[in-house]
Amino acid sequence: MNPRLFAILVGSAAFLSPLASAQDSAPADPSPLSGPSVPDETASPRVQRDFEGNMKPLEVRPEIAALDELTLSEAERLGVDAVLVKRTATMERLIRENIDLLLRAQAVREGNDPEARRALLEDFGKAFKELTADGPLSEQIAAAMSEENAEKFNAINKEYWRELIGPEPGDGDRGRGRIARVAVKLLGQEVKQTYERMIGDGKEQLERVIAELQLTPEQEAKIRAIVTEFGQKTKLNPTGMQRVGLFAQVAKELTPEQRKKAFDLARNR
Repeated sequence: MNPRLFAILVGSAAFLSPLASAQDSAPADPSPLSGPSVPDETASPRVQRDFEGNMKPLEVRPEIAALDELTLSEAERLGVDAVLVKRTATMERLIRENIDLLLRAQAVREGNDPEARRALLEDFGKAFKELTADGPLSEQIAAAMSEENAEKFNAINKEYWRELIGPEPGDGDRGRGRIARVAVKLLGQEVKQTYERMIGDGKEQLERVIAELQLTPEQEAKIRAIVTEFGQKTKLNPTGMQRVGLFAQVAKELTPEQRKKAFDLARNR
């Protein structure tokens, strides 16, 4: 069977929201999660705004939004893509290695414990520190560009950060804390988006299989529960034997006709 036929469903990616809610728990030193320092400069005219002059909500990191405003040469694009591909691969691996932490974030989200939120924030920073091992993302991207484009990129990126952080963050603990809170929120958004991409194809395949096998409501409920438990136990990284075991476990819930169809689907894919 296709290894991703039955998706690894750990739960809603909303488990990341407590990271953005730790309003008073951001460390004085925002490293390794912080964005760039934000000097008071003239606003970049290339930041995307609505008719009222407000910055349009970002669906990606500021660095990625800034890239969309530039025209890069083929060599520059290849260099930037290499940086982003490496970051995505690292992010996916860190997510797999820290599923327990993400599940803990879901539990923190459902509670109202400020200490638990602060501890989660600290552990999250440690777990994903590798993302900045080669320096801030903005510096890695700028290094792949010509001096002219790097200057434009930095100006647009800083303007996005100014809009996100608010006016005059200052150089003290309060200012650094505001920068850190924005950085943590962006990291949570990035993890959420990466997680959703990781399970997206599998979820679609699972829905197709459920539809093609014409499961009863009782069968569907049991199989979804089996798949969810499988995802939690294997932490998004099952072995081949574990996948075989999952198929055998699911097959027990099927009628002989459904099992035959399931095997036919597996062979065809």
